Amino acid sequence: MPTNFLSEDQRRLFGRFTEDPDEGQLAGSFLLDQTARRRAMAAKGARNRIGWAVQLGTVRYLGTFLDNAEQVPAVVVDYVAEQLGLGPGEFAGYGRMEHRWDHQEQIREGYGYTKFEFDQWFALARWMYQRAWIGSERPTLLFDLATKRLVDKKVVLPGVTVLERLVSGSRERAEKRLWATLAAAPTPEQAASLQGLVVVPAGKRLSELDRLRRSPRDITARGVGKALERYEALNAFGGTAWDLSAIPPGRLQSLVRFARAARAQAVSDLAGNRRLATLVAFAAVMPQIAADEAI
Repeated sequence: MPTNFLSEDQRRLFGRFTEDPDEGQLAGSFLLDQTARRRAMAAKGARNRIGWAVQLGTVRYLGTFLDNAEQVPAVVVDYVAEQLGLGPGEFAGYGRMEHRWDHQEQIREGYGYTKFEFDQWFALARWMYQRAWIGSERPTLLFDLATKRLVDKKVVLPGVTVLERLVSGSRERAEKRLWATLAAAPTPEQAASLQGLVVVPAGKRLSELDRLRRSPRDITARGVGKALERYEALNAFGGTAWDLSAIPPGRLQSLVRFARAARAQAVSDLAGNRRLATLVAFAAVMPQIAADEAI
C-alpha cells in the first residue's frame, strides 16, 4: 500500500493559504474580540502587535502556525491592523523576529491549542483505524477528515508527511486484519477449493470464478436450470456456515464487488491473505445473490 498518496501540490499547499479569505472567513477567524485586542496590544511595538493578532487568526483559520508569519494574504494584514488602529506596513519583518515563537506559545496557552505530540498521535491513530476498519474511505478523504478533526479539537496540525503516513499506516493495519480474519474462516479443504476458482482449466478459456459470477440470462426452463446449478455450485463452498459477523458489511461488499468486476487474473495476482480473503467474501455473499437471481 503506497505511503504517499497526496500530489505534490497537495503537500505543498497543506497548512497554507491557497487564496484570500473572504469577508465571512475573515470575520470568523481574524475578528479580534476585546480580550484578543488586549493581548495583542500587550506585545512590544506595532510589528509584534500585528504579528500576534495575525498568528492568532492564522491558527484559527488553518489549524496551524506558519513558519514565516508574513506568508499571509495582504487582506489579512489589512483586516487585523485596522482593528488595532495600526498601519499594515508596520507588520514588515515580523517573520524574522524571534518573538513570533513566544507569541505562538502564548496563543496556545491562552486559547487552548495543543501541540501534536504522542497523546494526540495515539488518539488520532485509534480514530483513523476505527474508520478504516468500518469503511473503505479513500486515503485522501480520510486525510481530510483527520485534518478537520484536529482543527475541531484545537490540535495544531503536524507536518503533512506525518499525517500522510499515519493515514496509510492505519488503513494498512485495518486491511491486514480484514484479510487475515476472512482467510481464517474456511477449512483448509474449502480454502483450496476457493483458490481453484481463479485457475483456468486446461482446454478452457474461462476460470470458474468467471463462470460463477455471471448471472444466467436465458429466461427459459434451461436457463432456470443453469441458475439453480450456479446457486448449488456457489453454496457448495460452505460460505453460509462461516461466522463473518465481525466483518463490517460494507467491507465485505467492497471485496465482493471487486471479485465480480476484476479479471480472474487480477484476483489471482493478489498477494498474501488478500486473494483468499477476496474469494471468501465472494463465496459467502454470492449464494444469496445467486438465489435471488434464480428466483
